[in-house]
Amino acid sequence: MSGQADQFERDALNAADFISQHQVFRLEEFETAYRRLGRKPSSARAALAYHVNRGRLWLVKRSSGAAAAT
Repeated sequence: MSGQADQFERDALNAADFISQHQVFRLEEFETAYRRLGRKPSSARAALAYHVNRGRLWLVKRSSGAAAAT
């Protein structure tokens, strides 16, 4: 494997650790945790995309009706 591919695999494994410990999380939470590991937020998005594409992670969006009523 190339050096870039090796780094991607390490990033994906770190993402897997976080995902296994957090059933539901926001992108910002993942980026913060990833940054603490010395990673760039932009590579965090790539790692998440990898897991989404592998079917290990689902994207959940808040519906527009989810805002709290006043």
